[in-house]
Amino acid sequence: MFSIFLRHKFTVSKIQRYPNARFPCCRSITHDSNVRSARVSTPVNTLLTKLVNSRNRDIKCVLDQEQDLFLRSDALFWEPLLRALKSAVSSSSNMVHQVLEWKIEKLVKESNRDPRDWARQISLAGRVNNTQLASRAFSLMELQQIRPTSTVFNSLIYAYGFSNRLAKALSLFEVMERTEDCQPTLVTYNTFMSVYSRLGDANNLQAWYEACKNAGFSPNADTYKHLILGFLRANRYDRMNFAFREMISSGVMPNIATLESVMEGYCKQGRLERMKETLKFMKEEGWNVTEKIATRVFEVYAKLGEVREMQEMLVIGKALQNTKFVSEVYSKIVKAYALSGQLDDMEFYVGKMLEDGANFSCSGDVEAVISSYFFHEAYDRLEFFLNQVTGVCKLSSGTYNLLFTEYEKAGQIEKLQVIVENIKKAGFNPSSDISQNLQYFEQMAK
Repeated sequence: MFSIFLRHKFTVSKIQRYPNARFPCCRSITHDSNVRSARVSTPVNTLLTKLVNSRNRDIKCVLDQEQDLFLRSDALFWEPLLRALKSAVSSSSNMVHQVLEWKIEKLVKESNRDPRDWARQISLAGRVNNTQLASRAFSLMELQQIRPTSTVFNSLIYAYGFSNRLAKALSLFEVMERTEDCQPTLVTYNTFMSVYSRLGDANNLQAWYEACKNAGFSPNADTYKHLILGFLRANRYDRMNFAFREMISSGVMPNIATLESVMEGYCKQGRLERMKETLKFMKEEGWNVTEKIATRVFEVYAKLGEVREMQEMLVIGKALQNTKFVSEVYSKIVKAYALSGQLDDMEFYVGKMLEDGANFSCSGDVEAVISSYFFHEAYDRLEFFLNQVTGVCKLSSGTYNLLFTEYEKAGQIEKLQVIVENIKKAGFNPSSDISQNLQYFEQMAK
């Protein structure tokens, strides 16, 4: 259907162009969002409690009585409220429906003729996947002879698109094309792209992108965000790479969600140079590396044993103030040096790790260090290491078994009794093999 539809000529009565302005860095965006969210959180919680306690009986009465809580509210109030309501109550769908219905009825009672207010209600219904009420609001507008605007159409397209009712969404687009003063806007194209991006439909996503440009619009940050994420979901990394390069060359600044998608794509491809370039780009543009990006990049470095790059991730981890992540990085650096037999470097980073209050992230990394000491017959250094770590982390049963086995192989019989005692102190029961072997050596000693 869509391939036929795209053969139509895309026309607009007035081409709207959007400047390729640079966007604020993520710290500013995050700060503003947090401030605004904090401002509405208390009213949301207050109203949520009252609605939940009403248990479906007097939802609309509660809303009538508590209007002072949300006289000047917007989506930042209602969307969190409705989502919280869905999570809090098993029969929430009816309650959410009643809240939306009350809001639409309120527009009718107040004879509200502002299309922007109607568009907000349609959009809100779409965001909680209630196309029934989104469609009803649109019909009520028409009954009151309120002329829909492009914003209203875009809201309804959004509602249908995210409920996978694509035929309905496409038919609305065709209506917009035929309506002289209600032509598709850049938001219209971005909405369709967001739908196909979510579905991972690379072909239709590309088609809408081309249609957007053919209609005279300059892609903005949202356009590229949907394009890049969609190609990532479709595993079309070639297209994703091209879209990101085009975005940067055209002067459109990506947002943090886009950068996370791009970095995920580079990580999946194992493109270390591109990963480094993107981290450098983020630093130069004033972006903070998010925990999601740091974790994903580190996973690739750790898998490939890229020690120098892992060391650079320590700086990022400390900036994030994420002790767990810092411990993971230190642990893998130590393991990498253990596997390569670089005992001096290994011990240096064990010391730095403990000094920074970090620890081994898994017993396998501890066992890699132990195995390296045994391989190099560095028993005194092993003893010092064990004294270092046993005070700050609990060794696993498997680690004690490894120590017993390796000391036995090395002929360090005097150590076996100590290991068994440590196993018991740690709350483990020695395995039957360890008990039998220890018994054997004790009898031999007699």
